[in-house]
Amino acid sequence: SDISRCQTIDLTQDSGMNNGFPRPAWTVVGKSIANVLVVPVVLSDRPYSQKDLATITKVYSDTADFYREQSYGHFTIKFKVLPPEKGIYLPQTAKEAGVDGRIDEPFLTQYLTKILGSWEPSVNLNDYDVVALTSNAGGNAEVKVQPYQTRNGFINSLVLEFGGFPDLFLNAHELGHALFGFEDLYLQSPKLNESWLPAGVWDIMSDDISGRNFMGWNRFLAGWLQSSQIRCVTDQSNTVHYLSNIDQPEGSKLLILNLSPGVSIAVDSRTSISELQMVCVEKID
Repeated sequence: SDISRCQTIDLTQDSGMNNGFPRPAWTVVGKSIANVLVVPVVLSDRPYSQKDLATITKVYSDTADFYREQSYGHFTIKFKVLPPEKGIYLPQTAKEAGVDGRIDEPFLTQYLTKILGSWEPSVNLNDYDVVALTSNAGGNAEVKVQPYQTRNGFINSLVLEFGGFPDLFLNAHELGHALFGFEDLYLQSPKLNESWLPAGVWDIMSDDISGRNFMGWNRFLAGWLQSSQIRCVTDQSNTVHYLSNIDQPEGSKLLILNLSPGVSIAVDSRTSISELQMVCVEKID
């Protein structure tokens, strides 16, 4: 069938994120290049050194390589990491600023207002799709997709990486939210203080520690798959389909079984950690 029949509508959108079609208007879906600005937030007892600059630059360089590989070369992240002298400096210690642990609302919004009001005016935020604030103070890794108007311009999507500089896979996870509107594919259990990972290690939006890829469905949402690489089945007939490895650029990548409006089954294939060829089957609703 025409793949538009399998562009499943998301019936359970979450915090501005979306696991279906149409894609949110604020995302970079349809673009081949995204511009990301990385800004250090420095407190008096949490310095930002040239070594930190090198660490963050390496993480973002690796993240750009990750997205280029996952998109089969269709998508590039261009990033700029501000040097120490261009960072946002606050005169307090982390404790005095109330950010020596996780920062919850409403204080988080107040803290962001203080940070964004302290920016030096020479930085033009209108040139960037995403602004990432990074700091050794705090304990948050999250994304804000509501618009922020500052004296430096408009922020479309804001990444907060507070409490330590990110590694490659946490960074790729947060940018999955900020650039493409991907939903978290894990469920939190506050009572048990643990996460349930329905997609396991098959997608970095499910597991940002052991996950190393995006599933076929998220690559479809991002616009990285060609129509010829997708098999859309809507009539529930008995058919045979062959899928190539999702991580290779050629061949059929994704089988979608549309069960009803807003409900589909997505199937892709890849080589597992044990080097066996396996399939991932995901319900989309």
